[in-house]
Amino acid sequence: MRVAKQQIHRITMNIPVAFGLLILGVLPIAGSEGAPSARKILDRQLSAAERDVMDVVETMPASKFNFAPSEGAFKNARTFAVQARHIAFCLNEVAVALLGEPMLPHTD
Repeated sequence: MRVAKQQIHRITMNIPVAFGLLILGVLPIAGSEGAPSARKILDRQLSAAERDVMDVVETMPASKFNFAPSEGAFKNARTFAVQARHIAFCLNEVAVALLGEPMLPHTD
């Protein structure tokens, strides 16, 4: 009889602990909004890339926009302005694809 009382006591003492662990395990699930969609992830990455490109474009002095390296392997390189326009257009292509909008015609 004494053994049975000890087992019951041990079980009743562990119930609050088990319940507490259950609650702690469920809380992160209940408070989360779920995993972000691929579209949301790509939108964040696209926004970050746009900020980076715009920082570079805004930092470049206007007098240097026509700069293009011309030595060695860079003989046929684009100017800074043409490359910046190309990057902006590519970022736009990704954005309109995410939004499901028609793409603009381009010459690059």
